[in-house]
Amino acid sequence: MPLHLRNEATGLMKNLGYGKNYKYPHSYPRGYVKDNYFPEEIKIRPRFYQPKEIGREKILKKRLSSLKNK
Repeated sequence: MPLHLRNEATGLMKNLGYGKNYKYPHSYPRGYVKDNYFPEEIKIRPRFYQPKEIGREKILKKRLSSLKNK
C-alpha cells in the first residue's frame, strides 16, 4: 500500500511518511481526486468494474468517464 494512504497513528509512522500528501476525496468539490491507490510496482492497473449501458449503470458510466478524462 502506498505510504500516503497509510494511517499515521503514531509519531514514528508520521516521520516515516505515512499519510503524507494524502488527498481526502470528500474535501474536494466533486468528491473525487485523481490519485494512485496502487503500489508503484504495479504498472498495469486492474479494472474491477465496467458499468453497462442499462439503468443507473448508464448514468454511472457517464460519470466515471467524465472523471477519467480529468
